[in-house]
Amino acid sequence: RSVPVLSRPELTPGNSYAYDFLLARPGTNWMHSHVGLQEQQMLAAPLIVTDPAEAGLDEQAVVILLHDFSFRDPAEILAGLGGKVSMPGMEPAVPSAMSHAGMPMSGTAMPGMAMGTAKDDMAPDLNDVAYDAFLANDRTLADPEVVRVAAGGRVRLRLINAAAASNMHVDLGALQGVVTDVDGMPVV
Repeated sequence: RSVPVLSRPELTPGNSYAYDFLLARPGTNWMHSHVGLQEQQMLAAPLIVTDPAEAGLDEQAVVILLHDFSFRDPAEILAGLGGKVSMPGMEPAVPSAMSHAGMPMSGTAMPGMAMGTAKDDMAPDLNDVAYDAFLANDRTLADPEVVRVAAGGRVRLRLINAAAASNMHVDLGALQGVVTDVDGMPVV
């Protein structure tokens, strides 16, 4: 894993790094920036490691990268969620309730939501940010990507939640599905 500032200097414009690493575990993964709020600006991509043992399977692979999207600047959104704490490579400062990875620090279940106090009369919210759109492969529900599949065929649906702050629900409708892996790891 390479994290700018923590494990190596930031990549400067016009330069590049080459990475060589052993891919010992096949699965659905994703990669994203660890610089400032670039992840919230959708600087992410699927990282699929295929298993050579599955090369002959009769199935169609479909990768869907999910995002929450706002036209507002991510720093403005974060600043509206709480107090301030500075981070390298990010201006302005971000809320103190957030860690560098955008996850709540201890003592909060979600940004701006206290955990477990009896005096809380506000029900937990699934998302404290009003996003302009939720995207699947950079497309909205109003203009979705339509993937054609063979009737009766098998589909390996690789879902990646690259959203900055949203959980996603997936409804297969009348289709049957089996979860085989989560976070690149087989489910037992």
